[in-house]
Amino acid sequence: MSHDITDNPMTPAAAPVKDTLRPFRHTGFLIAAAVLLAAAIGLNASVQFLQLHFKKESVPLRISFTDPKAMPQVIGPWVQVAREDTLDADMLASLATNEFLFCYYVNSAALGLTPHDVQKMMEGKNVLEQKVVLGQLQRRKPTAVLQFTLAYYTGKADTVAHIPERCYVGDGFDPINPATEKWQIGDRNLEVRHITFENQTGTRGLYNVAYFFHTNGHFESDSLKVRATLQNLLARFGYYSKAELMCVSSDRLASQQAMQDFLARALPPFEAALPDWSKYQGK
Repeated sequence: MSHDITDNPMTPAAAPVKDTLRPFRHTGFLIAAAVLLAAAIGLNASVQFLQLHFKKESVPLRISFTDPKAMPQVIGPWVQVAREDTLDADMLASLATNEFLFCYYVNSAALGLTPHDVQKMMEGKNVLEQKVVLGQLQRRKPTAVLQFTLAYYTGKADTVAHIPERCYVGDGFDPINPATEKWQIGDRNLEVRHITFENQTGTRGLYNVAYFFHTNGHFESDSLKVRATLQNLLARFGYYSKAELMCVSSDRLASQQAMQDFLARALPPFEAALPDWSKYQGK
């Protein structure tokens, strides 16, 4: 009876094959690890030497937008009404900041009223009730009512969200004549994005929207330029604020003039609430 050679305990085992590449494998691994380590050390040294800042430190407002002192209740003929002091959880999560101001301003003079008259109309009414009165005033003179929104971001990612081109279109509006314009506001030229939106069903009128930003001590109208400012690796601190106005009117020019009149009075307190950038610049 024959036996397989592998079954014979007396048969010597086959000699193992020598792995001649093993030393080179270890060497290659060590070289790769050394290169990565050197690169990491070099990157960290470069960042420290050049004082590069990939993540910005937060910059607080001088006056919180939630503080009624941030924007006066009365600015010339303009009276603040229907201020939203709280937002629902979904809206707050979407906004992604606790520093905001949602309100309306009414031009009392354009309605043949005094600021006190407007305040008496709103006295004792909640926000929803005040908005009913706003609708009545708006029907009398559309450009006498402006919606005004402020939001502030700092110490966050460098993306700039919530611009009207996205938000209004998402709500079913079509942009008409979007343009970047230079407005004469007092003694300065302020560059703004000015867009008229029309509801796709044509039932909600024309919404004239203007917005701009203030980032690291200067104004911008382009969200991409704001992002570029925040991506400056030499800047240790970073912030931006967006200001937005809206007027429901079929007269784009008249709504623009109303916004310019309001901004001529509103820009000084707005800037006074923002950080004093000279305290952070160059640090």
